[in-house]
This record gives sequence, structure tokens and C-alpha cells, in this order.
Amino acid sequence: MRGRYGGRGPRGAAVALAAVLLAAAGPAVPADAAPSAPPKPAHPGAPGAADPHVHRGVNGCFAWSWGDDWLWEATVYFHNRCAQPHRLRIAWKSKAVRTSVITVPADGKGRESRMTDPLEIYDAGRA
Repeated sequence: MRGRYGGRGPRGAAVALAAVLLAAAGPAVPADAAPSAPPKPAHPGAPGAADPHVHRGVNGCFAWSWGDDWLWEATVYFHNRCAQPHRLRIAWKSKAVRTSVITVPADGKGRESRMTDPLEIYDAGRA
């Protein structure tokens, strides 16, 4: 005598039911659909590519950026776009941290990190 599940047991009945449901649903992707390429990321300067946690700016000869998604530390990245060395001044939000004054060579790049966010970033003139 067969049992309640047609001799397959509870697991066999669940597997059979799943097979019937999958067969009835059909393929998840139509057979004639071409595989799509993943979307290309937008150019960093393009509209729509803005990250709310990244702050960018230009002041005098300097282009700069910094992110506020890190919990304890902010790193300011900068690039001197002029043909002469210039000084970059970074004032920090915390009064316990002194203002950074960095001399950057022509076409030079660098970074400055502190345990607080920058308050003001500006070109302090030729070095």
C-alpha cells in the first residue's frame, strides 16, 4: 500500500512539486534575448556621476577633492595645475588641528589627511 505521498515520502513530494512549478514557469530569460553588457560607469565629471560623499572644487591653481564617507579621517587630494609651485592652505573644522600649508611643485599632486573634515581649501599664492 502506498502512503499519503504516493510512496515518495515528504521530501520526494516537495521535489516533485518544485519540478512541476519550475516546468510550468518556463525559462527566466527568453531564448532569443541577447545577453546585455553591464552598464558603463559614468565619467567622474559627467552629470549623474556625482557621489554625495565626495566634495570637489577648484581654487586658483588647485583642483581638490575629499570624501566624507570615512568615519574618523578625511583625506584631501589635490593637484597644482599651474606651471609654477604654489602653496595650498587647508583649514580644518576642528580648532585643535592646525591649518595645513603645503608647497606643491608645478603640476604636482598630493594628499593631506587629518582626523577632521576640511573647513576651507584655497590657493595661498606662489611659493
